[in-house]
Amino acid sequence: MEFKDQTQYKAFIHAYYDLFRFDALQYQVYVPAQGFEYLASYRYTTDKETPLAVYYCKQHKPMNVVNENCKIREVHGIAKHNYWLRVNKKVTNYLELKSRLQFSYTH
Repeated sequence: MEFKDQTQYKAFIHAYYDLFRFDALQYQVYVPAQGFEYLASYRYTTDKETPLAVYYCKQHKPMNVVNENCKIREVHGIAKHNYWLRVNKKVTNYLELKSRLQFSYTH
């Protein structure tokens, strides 16, 4: 999806979704598994010299978890969240400043 207003401002929204299934055993998973992943991004440009981008990604997939009490490996769904914020500023034709902030956590 993309939209543009009458001024020089541009905004873009992009997204994808992936649903997967593995019938064979995978690394760190001892059973056939399935999961999903999606990403959404928003990019905004006030002028050609200053783009701003925000991204969010979530992955949900199974992973072996060791139970410390009885040393049995169980399979649990693990969710990983990723966030990015990116800003660029073109100062001159030869100098461009870039900055990125990234954060992720798993539960």
